[in-house]
Amino acid sequence: MKTFYRLAYLLFVFINPFFLLAQYSGGNGTTDSPYLISNLDDLQMLSDSTHHWNRYFKLTQDIDASPTRTWFQGKGFSPIGNLGIPFQGGFDGNNHSISNLFINRNLDSDVGLFSSIKSGYIRDLTLVNSYTNGYSKLGSLVGYMGSYDNEIPEVNGIVLIGCKVNGREMVGGLVGHLLRGRIEDCSCSDTVAADWGRAGGLVGFIQQDNDSWVRRCSVNTVLSGKYSVGGLAGYSNVSIIDCHVKFRIERIQSALHKYGGFVGENYSDISRSSAEGIIVTVGSENINVGGFVGLNSGLIWDCHSNVNISSDQGDRIGGFVGINNNEILKCYSYGSVKGDTEVGGFAGITTGGSLITDSYSACTTQGNNSVGGFLGENSYFANCSNCYSSGIINSSGWFSGGFIGLNRSTAYISSCFYDSETSEMTIGTGMDHNGQNQDPFRLVTSAFSNMATFQDQGWLFGNTQQEPWRIGKAPDGQIRPVLHNHSYLVTFQADTGGIIEPVQNVMQWVVIGNNSNSVTATPISNYIFYGWYSLNGDSITTNNPLTVNDIRQDSVLIAKFIYYNDIREIPFTSFSVFPNPAIDKVIIQWDGNPRHIERHIFLCDLSGKEMFKTKTFAPSIEINTSFLVPGIYILTVKSSESFSSKKLVILKDNF
Repeated sequence: MKTFYRLAYLLFVFINPFFLLAQYSGGNGTTDSPYLISNLDDLQMLSDSTHHWNRYFKLTQDIDASPTRTWFQGKGFSPIGNLGIPFQGGFDGNNHSISNLFINRNLDSDVGLFSSIKSGYIRDLTLVNSYTNGYSKLGSLVGYMGSYDNEIPEVNGIVLIGCKVNGREMVGGLVGHLLRGRIEDCSCSDTVAADWGRAGGLVGFIQQDNDSWVRRCSVNTVLSGKYSVGGLAGYSNVSIIDCHVKFRIERIQSALHKYGGFVGENYSDISRSSAEGIIVTVGSENINVGGFVGLNSGLIWDCHSNVNISSDQGDRIGGFVGINNNEILKCYSYGSVKGDTEVGGFAGITTGGSLITDSYSACTTQGNNSVGGFLGENSYFANCSNCYSSGIINSSGWFSGGFIGLNRSTAYISSCFYDSETSEMTIGTGMDHNGQNQDPFRLVTSAFSNMATFQDQGWLFGNTQQEPWRIGKAPDGQIRPVLHNHSYLVTFQADTGGIIEPVQNVMQWVVIGNNSNSVTATPISNYIFYGWYSLNGDSITTNNPLTVNDIRQDSVLIAKFIYYNDIREIPFTSFSVFPNPAIDKVIIQWDGNPRHIERHIFLCDLSGKEMFKTKTFAPSIEINTSFLVPGIYILTVKSSESFSSKKLVILKDNF
């Protein structure tokens, strides 16, 4: 029946060309007047109209696409664009959502809401609970992105919530295959499964292009696949900056392949990014597993991983990188690492010509052969300098050391340290094939707080990129050298009665000393914003929007909201407000005989926007309200003991 209606529609369009003048819910398809998509019929019309795939569109309403589950005998929605006629226009989601979109085309390639995009843009769209199934090159939003021409398509401001993508290869939460293009400011919460490989929480396979990049994206994903699997991307050959991943990689049975918490297989630059999660491999040998990157042949700097890796039969297992073929600068790892051979708290194995410098590991490390707190094996002509390790070492086989398991001849180590107390190791190198190498220095835990010890070996302490070290609290809780790029996780949560906007900023890794991106606590109908609180219930601030300044620790801030009709005084902090309603001023007076304690006074509108704040020890205070527009406001008084709120009505002076 669905097919019948679609054929009838196409026939009607063919014999009635003037019908084309009145399509969708308005607009004419130009940048100034895009076609308006307000319902599922409009979206279906777009998927049918190949002659419109170079035009411009704007979503004007949230769309529930649940009916697509029954379309085309269970195949679901027909993607927009294809390799022969790719989408080359613009699609503005206008901060609206498409939910429950169903695409089930397990024999097809280039599968997603958009099958293929060559140029133009897709922006500001949320996909909720979509299901995408195909063969290869598939993602919730786009299957195949880019071309060999000069066009550079852009995807930005996309949010995925609870989306699922299943396929054989080149499977991504957002995009399957990125040939050329730019992805920015996207947030993905998804489940991605590849029967074969190249699977990523954001993109499955990213091909090389100097004009392409991925920036400021966050991913929370569960992944499975057989090779080149990564929390952000399975395989990447473009620059990645300011991206953060929380992940779980599981159910793997494979050999000779690469798994990374951030990228499985990397051939380009990665900076200012992080990965946190779990990697579990089963029955796997000769693999490369890294908490951040499985196999690295690019340049990585200012990044870190917090990952628990379990790979009982795996080789080349590292808390940060499985195998390093290039340069890693100013990075660190913590968590735990478990493998068989060539197991390191930071790197499993390094190869000739590679370099790791100004980095450290606090990983607990367990393995059989060639096991080290920082490096499992340092291969011929590989270099490691200005690094240290502090994690526990547990090894039952050959070549185990507090810093490195096996150091090959012509490999080079300089100015490196390990903690003999926390590692429970008395030797820094398990086996050294080059007796002329500098052995890692052994220190007790308390000695790591002495800056001079490291400065004597050429370490640079300061506050610039050229002087990356400072003395501070390391991930293991001890006072040690840490990097200036040490970042903390800031999470913003909404309690009952509201949401946090924008969604992509609810979880942020923020560099120490810097500020978080701004978020706004937005109340839903009949609620008002009340304030930000810590996990243990302490009042933090009423600033809204909120930017957290100078991050020094992992933080969770919860936005509290009050049901409008529940606003009432709380005992022991009651106060009087008069006149109420007011015109140009109000007087606040504490009831009874108040003690001289500091009280904080906040005045907010019903959206939670702060209009005024002050503090006083006085028994009463006068507030100027002449600048306020007429309406209802919430006046809140807080002290160290409790709080109280009242409704305040502001009238016009000629009421």
